[in-house]
Amino acid sequence: MRASQAAEDIVEEQRLRNNRPATIACHERVLGILVDQTGVEDVDEITRRTLTKWRFELQSRDLSPATVQTHDKAVKVFLAWATRNDMLRENPREGMPPLRAPRGTGGYVTFTQVDVKAMLVVASGTGHRNRLRDTASIATLLDTGIRVGGAAPRGRASRSRRLRRSVRQAGFTRPGA
Repeated sequence: MRASQAAEDIVEEQRLRNNRPATIACHERVLGILVDQTGVEDVDEITRRTLTKWRFELQSRDLSPATVQTHDKAVKVFLAWATRNDMLRENPREGMPPLRAPRGTGGYVTFTQVDVKAMLVVASGTGHRNRLRDTASIATLLDTGIRVGGAAPRGRASRSRRLRRSVRQAGFTRPGA
């Protein structure tokens, strides 16, 4: 079967299964990229070597680690689907390790003294009605090293939203995010 037709078929099946529109659009886009960049015409031309080269090229592009992993996962889903629907005898993606973010991306950010002072100034700013709470929250996060999600789990709706907003307003985000 033609790779482009198979990509259209899986996207149509996802629509019929009532998948999220964002997921459908992502798969449609990623599978189009896969077909264009690898030059495969038929699904059975997708080999382990083709995938390895495509994954390497994907990682070398200027994409965020999350985008790279999303692309890789969409192709993984597609190939599993193609194998289940007898378009491939075996899944060439089977057994391949997940892509990892390059070293130096993501992870923890170390704030400088200037960053910490700037956050505390914003949190304790004049005219800010929750300055005591915000300053205490920022100080606790900085002192303990706990993540914002750990301090305010999403299940505790009102407290979580307030703390997350305070932290965001105080600039407690990864630089460049």
